[in-house]
Amino acid sequence: MTIREFPLAWRWTDPKHVEFSPVELAQISPVDEATAVRIHEMWMPSFDKHGEVIPRLFNQIEKCSTEGIWEKDVCSRKEPNTGNVSAWLAKREPNKELQVVISWERKLAVRTNWGIFSQRWSDFCYPSTDDAFIVPDDGRWFLAFHHEDEFSFCKK
Repeated sequence: MTIREFPLAWRWTDPKHVEFSPVELAQISPVDEATAVRIHEMWMPSFDKHGEVIPRLFNQIEKCSTEGIWEKDVCSRKEPNTGNVSAWLAKREPNKELQVVISWERKLAVRTNWGIFSQRWSDFCYPSTDDAFIVPDDGRWFLAFHHEDEFSFCKK
């Protein structure tokens, strides 16, 4: 499957949302179903039944609000805060080339580099709708996005 065939490709290819450049799109690839399932099942036990990270499973958890702003029934973000969150993410992991997997559902995940994700995180994690997690290939940390607009950066 190509990135344009991926069920969530509209997030990066639809002008109503955002259009990534061809160079950026080339750095995002769908994870095959078997790998997506394996990664999802490996990390889902890190959450409780309410979608919160289970603190006792990690030695360190740092949180960062992404501060969605509600207007009627729509939650959106203001540009200055997206930059602050990008800076917070970059401090947690300085290696922009590190390969990470972003998983939204058991069979729905993509792989990209940390630089793309940390700079464009708001195009991967939508307020009020998404619960997702992000893990590097080596599993040295775990980043959870909660739909109530908060990241939890976890280390074992």
